[in-house]
Amino acid sequence: MFKNLVRSFPSLFGAEEKKSDGPLLLTQENRILGPIFGRVKKELSKFRDIKEVAVFSDTGLLVAKEPVSPKGAPLKVEKLSPLIYELHRLSADGQILSFVCLEGVRVFIKRFTKPNFYLVVVTGKQTPIGALVSYLNSLRIE
Repeated sequence: MFKNLVRSFPSLFGAEEKKSDGPLLLTQENRILGPIFGRVKKELSKFRDIKEVAVFSDTGLLVAKEPVSPKGAPLKVEKLSPLIYELHRLSADGQILSFVCLEGVRVFIKRFTKPNFYLVVVTGKQTPIGALVSYLNSLRIE
């Protein structure tokens, strides 16, 4: 359903479409985000059985370039859980937070700085990022 949503309606996501010789680039606040995706693609080579990938900026808004996942699946637009921000606020750049979330689903979240963004990788059973984010948002820090 979301296959070409980002490509078809970049303005919905507060992004502008930029023409280039390479793949479609989406920019936010007139900032070209290409360097982020070079780092993301390198990181994705470390994972097996990837079902879904999302990238979030430090403001919680998605930045996207297609394709970024091995199967060419588009990225989804969601807000990243405040819980994840809190956990990563104390972590070092590049540290991976890994946990089992829901039955048969493993989630990896890696924080990057300069520029600040989060890579979320879901492996195992297919779970839409939207459902996953809703679940994460329902968690509370005790």
